[in-house]
Amino acid sequence: MIYQRFGLNDLTEDEMNRIKAVDDALLYHEFVESMGEPPVQAEPPDVMVKHDFSQRDIASVKEEFLYTFRNLAEIE
Repeated sequence: MIYQRFGLNDLTEDEMNRIKAVDDALLYHEFVESMGEPPVQAEPPDVMVKHDFSQRDIASVKEEFLYTFRNLAEIE
């Protein structure tokens, strides 16, 4: 399992539920963005921020990821 691979196999049930909620929310919004309509029989999750699903070149995505990673790494 992915969690075990990254040393996260000791997560609590609450932590697993939070991960699932985030994953479900992302999948919901990706579906809406890709298909132009919400999935059948799915409740829309709460939206905390407006996500940008526009197409971007990989270099700018990598640069933004590394910038965010470095800022978060400094916090630790």
